[in-house]
Amino acid sequence: MKLLSNAPLGKDLFEGKSQELIADAIVKQLERNANQRDPDLHHQMIGIEGSWGSGKSNLVEIVKKKLDEKYESKKFHFFTYDVWGHQEDLQRKAILEELVNDLVENKVIVNSTEEKHDRNWKERVKNITGTFTETTRRQIPSISLGFALCVLALIISPVCGNISDGSIGANIAPWIPSAIVLLALLIFVIRKGFKRGFAEFIYSYKGKSIESTEREFIHEKNPSVLDFRILLHDISKVLIGKHLIIFFDNMDRLPKQKVERLWSSIHTFFAENHDYNNISYIVTFDRKHIQDAFSVKNDNSRGNDYIDKTFDIVFRVAAPVLVDWKKFFEKKWKEAFENEFNPIEYEYVIQAYDILSDSSNPIPRSIIRFINECVLLKRTFRDIPERYIAIFNLKKDDLLNRPLDMKCLNNNLQSIYEHDPKYYDYITALVYQVPPENAISVIYKQALYKALEQHNQKELIDISQAPFFKDILEDALNYFALLKDPIVSLDELGDIPLPDERQKKLWRDLYFRTVQSMQFDSGKIEPYQIVLLKHLEKEQRTELIQKILSPFNSIDFTIHDIYGEHGKEYTPEEYVELLKNMEKAIQRDELKGFLQKIPIKTDTHKNLLQKIEDIDWIPFECK
Repeated sequence: MKLLSNAPLGKDLFEGKSQELIADAIVKQLERNANQRDPDLHHQMIGIEGSWGSGKSNLVEIVKKKLDEKYESKKFHFFTYDVWGHQEDLQRKAILEELVNDLVENKVIVNSTEEKHDRNWKERVKNITGTFTETTRRQIPSISLGFALCVLALIISPVCGNISDGSIGANIAPWIPSAIVLLALLIFVIRKGFKRGFAEFIYSYKGKSIESTEREFIHEKNPSVLDFRILLHDISKVLIGKHLIIFFDNMDRLPKQKVERLWSSIHTFFAENHDYNNISYIVTFDRKHIQDAFSVKNDNSRGNDYIDKTFDIVFRVAAPVLVDWKKFFEKKWKEAFENEFNPIEYEYVIQAYDILSDSSNPIPRSIIRFINECVLLKRTFRDIPERYIAIFNLKKDDLLNRPLDMKCLNNNLQSIYEHDPKYYDYITALVYQVPPENAISVIYKQALYKALEQHNQKELIDISQAPFFKDILEDALNYFALLKDPIVSLDELGDIPLPDERQKKLWRDLYFRTVQSMQFDSGKIEPYQIVLLKHLEKEQRTELIQKILSPFNSIDFTIHDIYGEHGKEYTPEEYVELLKNMEKAIQRDELKGFLQKIPIKTDTHKNLLQKIEDIDWIPFECK
């Protein structure tokens, strides 16, 4: 496998050969410009209009190749100026500098070495662009070993000269400074050689430095309109027998605010001046982009006016038609995958690209970019078939956020892949960059655990719709020490996509795992217990109902009606609330079978009837 180049190839790879036809027309126009026989046919400013990525640069490359083949590069010279690549530069200055350097290096013009000669092109560019260097020098004293010895000799000379006690030391002392100076001189000579060492020794002895630091400041400016035109006019005059074509590329990549500024320069320097007989200009642009750049209060007419006033003629490059792009896609896919081309996988890839790509008529640049993305992923995940890699690249943004959501595939593809047992393995592997065999167990067990813990219904629904849900549910539940939250979450999910018998077993197992830790002395029912009552079979449900009602089957409300007055006691209101909550999971008729008559004071019963509606079905015995 190999990555494809996204640079213009200079070939018309589409069956219709529309770019070949347009290129021939442009070549003829450039030949008329070069021959200069009929001024009415001389159109210097040539525009090439087309949407972004439609192949405008490739068309110019085709034109260039046709001219090179026909004239062997002797008559026409192309200079390409990338406006996007120079968007941070001074554009006038950059155009002249690059143009002159290109012409000199390719020997289209000869650069004189004489400083004031009219054809010292590079120097003229420097003069009109104001490019010059300002140097600031700063001398810094340098202290070397030799210099230090010289200073030491100067310091001790008076001391040594004053020793006169007649001793041997007194006789030697006057010579010590001289010896030190000679030693310093010897050090300089050994390190630097005799001539340079002696010179540096003298400077050091005087306390001066011959070393300095320099700082350079470069000043530049845009050339004036007059200077720019004069220089370009002079270049045109010396192009005898040679026609220069200046190509401004990547205009549609510029930010809108910079398009207006550069377009103004192009119009001023080239479109308004027809005195450059040996120069033609080609500008590629996206009309919509130019309209937006010049629009005022959503009025795009100014953009059209600038285009009409700038160009003598405009050629349009249309996007490739359906038949063309599919053949182009197949050719490029085979070129990229080489010996690893799989015709079966390719059919799935082109199907996915046709349905999921953003454009009905994709441009060559987007096709090449897509194929390169597939090549890179295939190099990393050798075991993942190309069809899944293609789907991931086409719907990357959606899948990275919701990898289990098939809705992004479009109905046609969804119907194909929803029954594919490997789809989730491969897509998950690409999303989380793990081996396919580990993707489900490692990623989605943990994701399901978090969704159950946090009552994330949306995530639960996504995971439950996947075919592997039944395989990871029990494992995810085993992570929990307390099952209250996951029990409620499963109920919020609605219908669990499991066979009936597995559902019954699931709720039965959840009951047995939680019943030992349940406390039934609160006189209340918790949300997870209501869920269990809804889903348990008769035997376990009966057992749980009896346990929940047990606190109220052994109390006498005639003694105490107020909760908490003497130990663990309950009020009739709590009893009513409990039964009404149990009604959420059990039919009233079934619940009545578990209720005993509870003794209650007559006045309390009257108060209950006044406060709480619909409690006549609850059997109280008034005392």
